[in-house]
Amino acid sequence: MSLDDDVASLEAGVHYDDVSGEAEKATEKLNETSESLDVKNDDDSYGLLITSMYHQVGNKFLWVINYPSLMLCIAEQCYSSPFEIRGVKWHVVVYFDPDFFNLDLRVAESQPLPSEALKVRLKLVNQISKKLSISKDSEHCFTKKSPTWGFHIPSGVFTEDSGFLVDGELVIVAEVCGVSDVADESTPQRKLVEDNGFYVLPSQVQSVRFIFERQPDVVEAFRSKNQHLRTTYMNFLLGFNEALYQPIQEISNEDLVEADKAISYFKDVGFKVDWLEKKLEQVKENKEKELSCEASSARSGGTA
Repeated sequence: MSLDDDVASLEAGVHYDDVSGEAEKATEKLNETSESLDVKNDDDSYGLLITSMYHQVGNKFLWVINYPSLMLCIAEQCYSSPFEIRGVKWHVVVYFDPDFFNLDLRVAESQPLPSEALKVRLKLVNQISKKLSISKDSEHCFTKKSPTWGFHIPSGVFTEDSGFLVDGELVIVAEVCGVSDVADESTPQRKLVEDNGFYVLPSQVQSVRFIFERQPDVVEAFRSKNQHLRTTYMNFLLGFNEALYQPIQEISNEDLVEADKAISYFKDVGFKVDWLEKKLEQVKENKEKELSCEASSARSGGTA
C-alpha cells in the first residue's frame, strides 16, 4: 500500500495502522495517571495543546480528536502537536463559537515563515461516507500579519450519526504543498471565481450553472452573506449532488441514511432541495431493486 493509499484509508475511517497503537498507549497512560484528557496548557501558545492521536504521511497530516478534548474547544482555541512540512512547523487549530466550528492551519510560533505562497487544504473527514467530507483548499501567502489560514463550518453539521463524530472521534486532515509542486496547467484551478453569487473553483462553474439553470430558486431562502460560508455550503451541495449520481453498487445503505440527514440540513439553512429529494428517492428505489436481485440470485444459487 502506498503512502497516499494509507492516508486515504485513514481519511475514510477504515483503519489507523500504527496510530491505533499510539491510541492504546495513550489510553493506558491516562488510566495510570491523574492527568486530564489529552490536553496541556502552554503559556507560550495560543490555546490548549491537544496531544491526541496524529499521523503524518509526506505532506499530509491527520489528527484525531477525542470527544472529551473536543468539548474543551468550546471554551478556547485548541491546537495539534506541531508537524513539519516543507521545512516549516505547523499546527492545526480548532475552536467552536456559538454558530460555527472553526478549522485553521497556522505557522507555529517562533518559526521562520514560508518563503513562497503555498497550496494548503483542510478537510473535516466524514467517516461514514468520505464523499460527504467537508474540505477547502487555497493558495495562501503566510506572513507575520497573516500566519493563519482556514475556514468555518456551521455547527449544525455535527448532528447525531452525521458521520463526522464516530466512536467519539473527530478526524481532520491538513495538506501543504508548494505552488511549484503542481503542474502549471492545474494552477488556475485553485483560483476562485464568482458564479451566481458563489465563489467556486473554475472546474465547478459548469456544475453550479447546471444547478441554477434547472433550479433557479435553489437558494431563494438562503440569506448568508459570508463568502467563506457560502462557498462551504455550495461545495457541500455539489459534492452531495455528485454522490447521488454514482453507480448504485457504490452507494451503501449507510450512505442513504446520511443522505436523508443531509437533505434535512440543506432545508434548515435555506436551500430548496425538493429536486434532490426526488433524486434520492429514485436512488433508494434502485438500491432496493439491486438488493432484491442479489437476494434472488443467492436463492437461485442455493437451490441449484
